[in-house]
Amino acid sequence: MHKPTAGQREGEEVFSAEDVCAFAKISYDTLQRYRKEGRGPSEITVGRKGSVRYFKSDVIKWLDGLRGMPET
Repeated sequence: MHKPTAGQREGEEVFSAEDVCAFAKISYDTLQRYRKEGRGPSEITVGRKGSVRYFKSDVIKWLDGLRGMPET
């Protein structure tokens, strides 16, 4: 888990895809499928290579929204 840089949400944890998978107890492939389908948590890109990161609060909000949804 990473700390955001200046200009981001001060003091909020930033997750890598691997962190999200561990936190949500899902596989990396599932997270990638959700991203492609537009059903994943809100994401940000950082750095020159455009690494995808996720704010912890967005991951929690996304997980809360998944409750009660049928699995596909």
